[in-house]
Amino acid sequence: MASLISIAEIARLLADRMPTLAAELLPNGRREGAEWRVGSLNGEPGRSLAVHLSGSRAGVWKDFAGGDGGDALDLVAAVHFGGDKGRAVEWSKRWLGIDDRDPAAIVKVRREAARIAEATERASAQEEARTQERVQRIWLSCQRDIRGTHAEAYLRLRSIDVRRLPKVPGALAFHPELWCGEAQERVPALVGGIFRRGGLVGVHRTFLDPAWPKKLEVTNPKLSLGRYGGGCIPLTRGMTRIRWNELWNSRVAESLIVAEGIETALSVALALPRRRVAAAVSLANMAALDLPPCITAITIAADNDTAEEAKRGLDRAIAAHQAKGRTVYVARAAAGKDFNDWLRELTSDHQVA
Repeated sequence: MASLISIAEIARLLADRMPTLAAELLPNGRREGAEWRVGSLNGEPGRSLAVHLSGSRAGVWKDFAGGDGGDALDLVAAVHFGGDKGRAVEWSKRWLGIDDRDPAAIVKVRREAARIAEATERASAQEEARTQERVQRIWLSCQRDIRGTHAEAYLRLRSIDVRRLPKVPGALAFHPELWCGEAQERVPALVGGIFRRGGLVGVHRTFLDPAWPKKLEVTNPKLSLGRYGGGCIPLTRGMTRIRWNELWNSRVAESLIVAEGIETALSVALALPRRRVAAAVSLANMAALDLPPCITAITIAADNDTAEEAKRGLDRAIAAHQAKGRTVYVARAAAGKDFNDWLRELTSDHQVA
């Protein structure tokens, strides 16, 4: 007897239960607003793989490091069955409680899925609102000039003297007592504001040891908060000195240097103070950067990372910006894993932070 339910509908029914399914398939991940984030299909900690939990894109996922992606059924196949969709269909029917020979049972599953999807949408909207409120609250509670703070001392230990820049970056701030969930205490933090089209969409937090200007000794001393895809941390304005939020109305052609992390980008900015520089927060976000049309050339200050995932991520970033008509260059540090390592080797106050 032929199945009474299509593969496409199975994928949709899975998507309606995405928060539960994502947590079961990738238990080492964590919810970030309307997404489930984890390091990879193998479940390593991290953020390179994103799964949409609700809305019209519920179930859609992308592994920005590995390049894979698809719908909810593809995710089941990739996690459990090495991509075998046939086995994933059978597993999914059992997981959903579907007897595909019983029309009444299928109707019941459909009704339950619709109810869950509606509840999930409401919960996701509320979670997203809470996250954005938290982003705004953190940013507004920061000290907006990092000079003379624990954050400046941390950067100095990394051989970065922000006072040597044409202007201390306004997208960097200091929080004296920011909550660190992993440490279960409030600690000092360097906070980077992540902006997209002039609006604050997230914050990047580097938690610091209160007793010494180094990163806090926890598993994840650096964390981002907010739906910041496409955003960046703007650091310097280059020769035109045009404010970042005014670039969208500018007709003056500009170039941009972008690195993954704040420390790497600041190291480049110190060496090239007449260039416009930004931090993309992650390699995965490098390809998604939402940049104004006046930026016609981009130089990616890439880490010296030989892992295949990093190579694929860099290739995707190059291709994405070339597709938008930009000239793309790649620069690498002559020593160390990135430009900050190289800077620290070149300076006499080279210390480990």
